Amino acid sequence: MQFTRALFHVVAIAALLTGTGQAGAQATAPTPGSLIQPAGETPVQLTRAQVRIQVLRVKGAEEDSPPIAHVRSTFALRNPGSALVTQTVQLLLAEVEGAPELEGVLMTLRGRSLPLLIDLVPRPDGAPARLASAEVALPAGRDALLATEYFAQPVAQLPYARFRYLLSTGAGWAGAIASVEFTLALPYAANAENVLLAHSSPGGQFIGGQARWRFEALEPAAGDAFFVTVLSPVVWERILAARRAAQLRPRSAAAWRALAQAYLSAIYVEGDGPQLGVDFIPLMEEAYRRAQAYAPGSASLYAEFAQALLRLYPRNLPADVFEKVLAALRAALARDPQDALTQQVIADLRARLIQLGQGSGPEAETARQQLAQLEQLIGGQVTPTPAPTALPTAAPPPTPTEAPPQPEATPAALPPTPTPEIDSATPTATPPTDGALATPTAEPLAATTPVAEDATPNGALAVTEVAVPTAVVTLPGAREPSDAPAGFAPRGTTGLLVLALAYLLGGLAVLLVHSILAQRDRAKAEAMILTANKDEEDGD
Repeated sequence: MQFTRALFHVVAIAALLTGTGQAGAQATAPTPGSLIQPAGETPVQLTRAQVRIQVLRVKGAEEDSPPIAHVRSTFALRNPGSALVTQTVQLLLAEVEGAPELEGVLMTLRGRSLPLLIDLVPRPDGAPARLASAEVALPAGRDALLATEYFAQPVAQLPYARFRYLLSTGAGWAGAIASVEFTLALPYAANAENVLLAHSSPGGQFIGGQARWRFEALEPAAGDAFFVTVLSPVVWERILAARRAAQLRPRSAAAWRALAQAYLSAIYVEGDGPQLGVDFIPLMEEAYRRAQAYAPGSASLYAEFAQALLRLYPRNLPADVFEKVLAALRAALARDPQDALTQQVIADLRARLIQLGQGSGPEAETARQQLAQLEQLIGGQVTPTPAPTALPTAAPPPTPTEAPPQPEATPAALPPTPTPEIDSATPTATPPTDGALATPTAEPLAATTPVAEDATPNGALAVTEVAVPTAVVTLPGAREPSDAPAGFAPRGTTGLLVLALAYLLGGLAVLLVHSILAQRDRAKAEAMILTANKDEEDGD
């Protein structure tokens, strides 16, 4: 049974993804969950209901794809009589005709799966309704737990989705429903940023990372429904990733720019301005200010901020918003009057104001006044202003406010894209403002070999030997190098005298030795002659 249920769920998810892949930014017809309803009159009471709406993280989902939810409802049915009652229980599959139906519908009683029969029955408005029905046996005097589960699609107002749950279908049970509890679970902790309680059924609160509602003594009437509005998981997880990047690289203009764009993607605009996610607007503005502070020379960052404001207010610009746009364009022109994105934003704004100013009434008059201010800006001479060195004091939660001493790098001009996209490029340093390259000056060679020091990632210094060219220099009047042994290098008259003295002393020494040796030899010869004469005398 569990394997069959899991297979059913996989098939249901595949069907949902196939059916919603082309939804785009248009609102889709709701596919709500609903309370179960009896077939005809019944003495059976629906004493309590617990509904859990689990919004799913769909792998590979795009920002223009609405999310889906797995809904599980548990009902306590009580037979107050003294005999067994067999009751037909029905579940509405689609709220309106032509809307996509609930997918992967299962119904269980005391944990056992029930066979479902799909019926067409008329609704009060005469249109046919498709119902999934099952027969259940309810013993007397005690509660029987019946559960339903399925996959539901929302009413999409991307990047937001509204899940509805019909309560009016529970009006046919005997008496009031003692309690109905709703729990909304997300793939992450639910909070006031990713769940819009102001645009949901009243009474919701955040408990343990989930949003919960409780209704007591409920007497459902026609049209009663529960609803909750959530931010798409794809968009919220993009915000979380951008926040982490800004925390890890707090001096990176690219990281703050990506965070600003993530906030911008979480704002739903309809008509004249933002309708959902308006709390992200000041966070977006603060992130852009930080990006500009860490890239003081970038004109595109200011132009991109102005473009973002124009996207949020596609028709009339409130006075405070127009002042922000004008200030951003002034800052962009002061940094680079030829910046392509700046020129594009100016052209778009000018065309809009010209069109609005052709009408009559207060809005047209305001547009003409704003056009005059814009013409004055682009027609006057813009004097470059020094880049700000101080950071804004406020910081978007939950990222902490920091006042770093210096930006880590000044990014080059950002790509002039009409629609901001995440820029993961690391900012690069710009050359000197005057455009001149530094010219090296000649210095005398050091007696020892110089070394170059480069900073390594761990902060240590890596020493690299640098080859120094050498040359042989011959001074005027100097002798050519010789092969004489080291230390034997006669110089001038003094050297010649020393050499002559050495030869003289050497000759005297040799003469003395020869004289001593000759005297010794002569003495030996005389002794030998005397000895020979004496021997001859003795013989006579």
